[in-house]
Amino acid sequence: MQNRETMLSNALIATSIPPSKPLISDIYTAIHTRIGPRHTPTAIMIFSSDYILQFPNAKSRDVVYSLGTLQGDGFTLTLQPWTTNYRSLTVHWNTKVTIQVKGIPPHAWHPHTLTPLLASHCDIETYHFNDENGICTINAFTSSIQQIPQQIYLGLPHQTNEGRVIHTYPINFETTAYTNHEDTSNTTSSSSTGMYYHNYSNCTYSLCPSNTFYLPDI
Repeated sequence: MQNRETMLSNALIATSIPPSKPLISDIYTAIHTRIGPRHTPTAIMIFSSDYILQFPNAKSRDVVYSLGTLQGDGFTLTLQPWTTNYRSLTVHWNTKVTIQVKGIPPHAWHPHTLTPLLASHCDIETYHFNDENGICTINAFTSSIQQIPQQIYLGLPHQTNEGRVIHTYPINFETTAYTNHEDTSNTTSSSSTGMYYHNYSNCTYSLCPSNTFYLPDI
């Protein structure tokens, strides 16, 4: 995702003034007509009702942006720089919580399982897997304790002789306010529990639909 953000740092958002809805080829033609081929976008993508114009460098982006609007045959586009909060809903995650995660099956007992389960609800800071009781303890930032669901489902795909199947497992969350502030390093012990927490910043994940979250074959 970081690579995509870097590429889009030289992008513009083009919004069509209704009722016109130009083709992507029409936008290329309009840019060529106004400023020539030198500052042509490397790609034009449709996102929702807008267009994202991706340029090879900041200079080309700025030249097109300086036009203010982009006019073509029967259409007008307003222009603005692309940012990561484009068409997003901003929610402040300033509440630190502790989450007890129960129900992760043994073959998915891995940090990579955590983000597909919780990425939409909180920002995981640290985690600890307890092999004895099967509970994973997470410290995270969220908007409120109520933001964390009590239960979701984890889906794991498997190949059988009859075909491909999905095994789903109910995952339960018990969320409380965070009170211990001694877990800020990679392997910091919580004095109240004697547990060692691990930093979660380098874990990767896959995106999943609805409230069932699917991981690739394990």
